[in-house]
Amino acid sequence: MKKFTFIILAVIFLQGCSDSKIEEEKLKLEREKLKLEREKLEQEKASSKTERKEEPKQDEKKEQSNTYKRTGKISGSNVNMRADHSTTSALVTQLNYGQVVTIIDQYRPQGNNDEALLRSETKFYNEYSGEYVFSLVKGKAVKVISYDDEKCRISFINDKGKRGDASLSPSQLEFISGNVWYNISTSSGKKGWVLEKYIKEE
Repeated sequence: MKKFTFIILAVIFLQGCSDSKIEEEKLKLEREKLKLEREKLEQEKASSKTERKEEPKQDEKKEQSNTYKRTGKISGSNVNMRADHSTTSALVTQLNYGQVVTIIDQYRPQGNNDEALLRSETKFYNEYSGEYVFSLVKGKAVKVISYDDEKCRISFINDKGKRGDASLSPSQLEFISGNVWYNISTSSGKKGWVLEKYIKEE
């Protein structure tokens, strides 16, 4: 009987030892886990500090953004500044010869074969009645409706909403497909697009 009791006590003791070892291992794992989490947090703090140090100040940002800006002068009279890089885009304002502007960006459109400039003053007529409607001076942008080797049919809608049509030889037009447009701003703060040919860089 005493021997049996001793065996039971020994088993209970060994189980207790085994349970205590498991608890110790669990505690060790928890400690390691906490240690790794602390190290991770410290690394994240250190990296965020580095990023803040490397980020340029507000003044430096302004200076960097201005490095690509250039200055130019308008080289024509009553040059149209448009809302977008197209002769059909809305008119923002007209610029005077010699006016200083800031060039912000540039764009070279493709597929604008229906845009051209007049090489000389041109009279426009009503498409149906043939009556005279208005005249446009040299340099005005017009829309090309159709063209071949001999004739180009063009049209223009003025600020009063009146449309005029004309038929010219291709040599009387300057096609601007692929020409560069400059995105500019004036001293008064207005922004828009102007054809490169009307701006002389300084």
